[in-house]
Amino acid sequence: MGVPGLVLCMIWLTGFTSITDAAAVIATSRRVPVAGVNLTISCTFDVAFTHIARFYKSSSIQGGCFPASGRCGSGFPEYSVTQSNSSREMHLYIQSVDPVRDNGTWTCNAGGDLFSNSIPLSQFASVLDWDLVTYTPRLTSLPSSVTPDGNISISVTAPCADPAAVITWTYQQRGLLPSRTSSSQGSCPSGQVQTTNTLSLSGNTASLYNRTISLTVTVEHDSFDPPTYTRSRSTGAIQFPVPVSSVTLANITSDNEELAIAEGQHLTLTCVTSPGFPNPTVTWSGLRAVVGLSTDTVATSGVLAQTTSTVTATISRADQGGITRCEASNVNGQTSARSKRAILEVLYAPDIVFHPVEVNEGQTLVLTCEVDGRPTNYNFRSFSQYWMENLVGIVPGRQSANSYTLVIPDASYTDDGVYECSVDNGVKDANNTVVQRKRVSVIVNAYPKFTPDAEGNVSAEPGQDVTLEQTFYSSSMNYSSVNWTSPGGLVVSEGEVRSVMVTLRRNNLKALRSGFVVSTVVRRVQPADAGEYVVSVCNARGCTQSSVSLSLAGPPRVPLDLQIVATTSTSIIVKWKPNSPGGDFTQTFSLYYRVPGGGAWGVRSFSDNPGGFVYAEIPQLTPGTVYEMKLLSRNDWEGNNTSPFTEAISSKTSETASDVQDDSQRHQNPGMPTYSTLQQDQDNTNTYEMIQPQGATTGVQAETTHYINTSHSGTTVYEN
Repeated sequence: MGVPGLVLCMIWLTGFTSITDAAAVIATSRRVPVAGVNLTISCTFDVAFTHIARFYKSSSIQGGCFPASGRCGSGFPEYSVTQSNSSREMHLYIQSVDPVRDNGTWTCNAGGDLFSNSIPLSQFASVLDWDLVTYTPRLTSLPSSVTPDGNISISVTAPCADPAAVITWTYQQRGLLPSRTSSSQGSCPSGQVQTTNTLSLSGNTASLYNRTISLTVTVEHDSFDPPTYTRSRSTGAIQFPVPVSSVTLANITSDNEELAIAEGQHLTLTCVTSPGFPNPTVTWSGLRAVVGLSTDTVATSGVLAQTTSTVTATISRADQGGITRCEASNVNGQTSARSKRAILEVLYAPDIVFHPVEVNEGQTLVLTCEVDGRPTNYNFRSFSQYWMENLVGIVPGRQSANSYTLVIPDASYTDDGVYECSVDNGVKDANNTVVQRKRVSVIVNAYPKFTPDAEGNVSAEPGQDVTLEQTFYSSSMNYSSVNWTSPGGLVVSEGEVRSVMVTLRRNNLKALRSGFVVSTVVRRVQPADAGEYVVSVCNARGCTQSSVSLSLAGPPRVPLDLQIVATTSTSIIVKWKPNSPGGDFTQTFSLYYRVPGGGAWGVRSFSDNPGGFVYAEIPQLTPGTVYEMKLLSRNDWEGNNTSPFTEAISSKTSETASDVQDDSQRHQNPGMPTYSTLQQDQDNTNTYEMIQPQGATTGVQAETTHYINTSHSGTTVYEN
């Protein structure tokens, strides 16, 4: 079996030839052979070859094919030869090109002297490792957008190779982008170089405005795969500047439109831009006193954004007829977009001219408020009168054109204070207020006026010091002299004066005003010191007097007017009038009761009701029985603190069980109140309602008084 193959080899190696008319073209699978990379050399005939076809390097046969048998071969193990089924193509495969072994001029033929074209294999490329290509910065680290002031800069370095790599940049499959390439041998093997390419792309490149692009770097080298011999990588999408195209002043709809605004008011204008990148900026013109400026940027698509600018300015009369507008820009060197224009029409609230007034008590007080504003449709309100920020009077005046006047004949000290003039013309001022107000002081010089802030009656224990006080008001806030006179008519002290707030009345209203308290001290009080002390205060208008009654402390006085109010079968209701508590004390009452004949007294205690009657019930009595009652008072004085007893009174409980005296008894005694039980609590406490009838002897209108009785202790009931 080995003989035929040997014969075949010997035939084409010995250069056996025969005549053929087949023309051939020789070509390689790569434009440049690459050391260590497979290479195919192909020979193509214009017709099927019928004789032995051979490959030659220089004049040396490298392999061939027998068309009749379809058998091909080579005498070199690194080469293999094949032919096509049509016998028009023959291929020699070189496994791992060797620049020394494979160097030479290659041709092919199919017999005879008609050879193909020749291909010299003399220049061999080295392999460029794509995975060793580096990027600075990494492509994934590039920004997704670039501003007009920004710059995209990337360096691509191809590793050592022969020949040098060719590096180019494109975007969106469009033309080349300018870049700079340099090559150096550096530490590369002899004959190889390292190639670096740098792309620098300005964000202010006009041709890239309004574009979102992806950059592609292409490295071309003979060692890459045909037919392009290139490898590429692309960046992510990069947005280049989008110039703002328009800006809208939202407050108007037409150019040169008027905007009416009050003087002192804050005018707020808003401008909105078209989407752009980078963020559009807005500037304003024609506003004198800007007090606020805010910008809000909202993304619309990707990095595109719309800017809303709001400006606030305080308007003055100097702004009348002024023109304001806004402009927007975001790209260097681009013409700014301009909004429509607004013309300012300035209104202003009334200016008030209002002067203080000072008169003497009894004179005529005239107060006039004058105004100036635009428009002149003034709306005056009544004057407001204040005492220490307390409103004490609403006083109407009379309007005449742009003035409002108040006339008060025979002025009194209660007419002084602070008066407020208020007016509007429908225009808000700088504080966004429609009604304009101004206050002035009105002084009515009058005699000092004593006020009820201090006690008129004072009690003291013998041997103690006691302070007597009175408060007064002086409209001019001054006084010239103060003195105290004792009950005997002697001037005992000039007194001490200090500033306080005092109570005055005006139009049934009470209000605090700045005033004074005048005081004197009586040392170690004795009975001779008791009596009325007179204080005299003078100012520029004259003098006024007041008095304080001083009494010594002691036991309370006998209660007054103890009387029967009503009876039931088991109780008696009484009332009495409290008397003096014996000084600055709180007094209590002890009500004694018993069956006449010398039996033991029962006692119930009740608290005071200053200024009114005390009602009390004696419960748990025997029906149809006469009881006598008497009353005394106690206070907290350390000495003898008990008053004498009242005269004893007596009354009989009802024979039959009933809550209170019935209606027939009330008709027989028309001045007597009637009672009805309202409720009874768990502690045996009854709550009653007392009805004072019309036409009662007391002369009091019908009224209802509630009081409580209990089996445990007395409870005070205050009379209405």
